[in-house]
Amino acid sequence: MDEEIKMAFEKSLELLKVAELTFNNEFYADSINRSYYAVFHAANALLLKKGYLLKHTEEL
Repeated sequence: MDEEIKMAFEKSLELLKVAELTFNNEFYADSINRSYYAVFHAANALLLKKGYLLKHTEEL
């Protein structure tokens, strides 16, 4: 489980970097999309730490 938490958090950080890059290059819709998934993976990491398991964004 700890590895899943780490992977979800790392994915969140990666997506946040991509969101920043796309924003800086004026790809705003892509930046919003990547930001959304960065938040999803960060929330998933926190919920995994609390013992919950999410498979889809609809479960948030």
